[in-house]
Amino acid sequence: MSALAAEKLCVFCPSAFSWATLMLMGLRTFPNVYVANDRHGRKVEIPLSTEHMFTTALAVANDTLEKGWTTDLPRPAFEAVTARSAEMSAANQLLTAGLEVSDATLAPLRVLRFTAEQAGAG
Repeated sequence: MSALAAEKLCVFCPSAFSWATLMLMGLRTFPNVYVANDRHGRKVEIPLSTEHMFTTALAVANDTLEKGWTTDLPRPAFEAVTARSAEMSAANQLLTAGLEVSDATLAPLRVLRFTAEQAGAG
């Protein structure tokens, strides 16, 4: 696996797993892009649909939550990955404050670990 693929795995899997969980918690609106800087420091919006790591992780997470835990993806592993996401951290802050996740709006994920050019958008 390349260094870029490893970075994308670390960025997109936690977000995708948390999205599947947040859908079950009633959140209905999700961004369709993420943001990365280009080599000049300008923000670039990149469609999440172009990120295979994200779309695959989201499909795996949805399938797991629908069909149940497996030996390949047991509950503790799913929860550990989900807990690494900014989205789940924000959701937990809402819940702690007594607010509903279903009323929230997610901003696009901001990626700092690779550039828009490295992502293939430059």
